[in-house]
Amino acid sequence: MIVAMDSGIGGASILKEVMKCAFNNEFVYFADTKNSPYGNKTKKEIFDVVKHNVDFLLSRYKIDILILACNTATSVCAKKFRQIYDFPIIGVEPPIKVALDKGRKDVLVIATKQTIKSNLTLKRFIKRKSVKIKLLPLKKLAKLIDQNAFNLENTIPYLEKKIHRKNYDAVVLGCTHYNFVKSELKKVLPCAEIVSCEEGVAKYTKKLCANLSEKQHKVEILLSEENETIRSFLEQYLILDFSHSDSHPKTKSN
Repeated sequence: MIVAMDSGIGGASILKEVMKCAFNNEFVYFADTKNSPYGNKTKKEIFDVVKHNVDFLLSRYKIDILILACNTATSVCAKKFRQIYDFPIIGVEPPIKVALDKGRKDVLVIATKQTIKSNLTLKRFIKRKSVKIKLLPLKKLAKLIDQNAFNLENTIPYLEKKIHRKNYDAVVLGCTHYNFVKSELKKVLPCAEIVSCEEGVAKYTKKLCANLSEKQHKVEILLSEENETIRSFLEQYLILDFSHSDSHPKTKSN
């Protein structure tokens, strides 16, 4: 069983990419709608709620791989979880190195407040003298994305208000929710390359899946607190849309 978890819809962008390259597995997507968003909470609050969720999932499933499909949860929990649990734990990082390796010199990193505060990768790269890196916390964006999952253009006024300079050559997405507003970001920052982490996480997960026996593809969606908009979006995005793709057979859901 491959489990991906986030506070809302964001991590579904990661899981969908994983399913493309590791189709013959059983998947669970857990959205912690009750405690969303994580990015504005303290480290202790984040650790406690995420560990509670992992233990709940362990009471229901045999987890072969856990994907912390949330930058904030990864920054706060991943290292400690790898000491606590005996299955592989995959985290997500703001792909700042990818942007810099491409030669980008003027980079905007957008993330939650807690990711910017806690992420060690960002702290390491921000010290480089040869590039300009702007770290911008977007406190309300993840929640806006969850609330407007079927009408993401509603996020544009907030993006325009918060992003004052428009001539960055790259924008690094430091929250998996932001993967869903790439086209909206492109309208606000038309000259910037948008850099995200879905493909890298999927490739690494695929390597780990080589150790798992193949199973009939199945997807289950769990929410910690029922939310009709989020459930409908996740069912369409992870099940209906995916089953209609040309490259995969029809997907089943519990």
